[in-house]
Amino acid sequence: MEQIINEFIDFIRLEKGLSQNTIQSYNRDLSQYNEYLNEHKISHIDNIDRIVILKYFAELKKDGKSSKTIARLAATIRSFHQFAIREKYAVKDPTILIETPKYEQKLPDVLSEEEVNQLLTFSHITNARDERDRVMLELLYGTGVRVTELIELKVEDVNLTMGFIRVFGKGNKERIVPL
Repeated sequence: MEQIINEFIDFIRLEKGLSQNTIQSYNRDLSQYNEYLNEHKISHIDNIDRIVILKYFAELKKDGKSSKTIARLAATIRSFHQFAIREKYAVKDPTILIETPKYEQKLPDVLSEEEVNQLLTFSHITNARDERDRVMLELLYGTGVRVTELIELKVEDVNLTMGFIRVFGKGNKERIVPL
């Protein structure tokens, strides 16, 4: 199993172009899955069936894992088994009839207009760092870019003449965002 997992990780790294964080999550998820399989004396991929996977999810739920975490694990395990079929490591896909667990999506907390104004009103700008922080907050608020996109922004990605910034998001996908 470890060899198949390693080949799957290589596949998503080289051919899918996923971010490093996503690759690490997949690797961590599959390591935990493999530990569970080893504990239950399941050493060959074709010995995994729907019941084994459902019992794994039930154990995770019992251990206090959230439905959202289990849904992410289900997606990882499904992708892994589809890869194993495609590469002829397995003859059946035990995830085919497994539904992804539903989870409650919580709406994010939002700031009031007064809180946003307080945040963007800098009365004590005394140095370049304060000015940088003010500009960063305005960019976050005004463009809706992700924090990681803002942090990775380079001077050459900012076009003040045309009024846009070029950001690289999840999966290293490029976006043009108006200022």
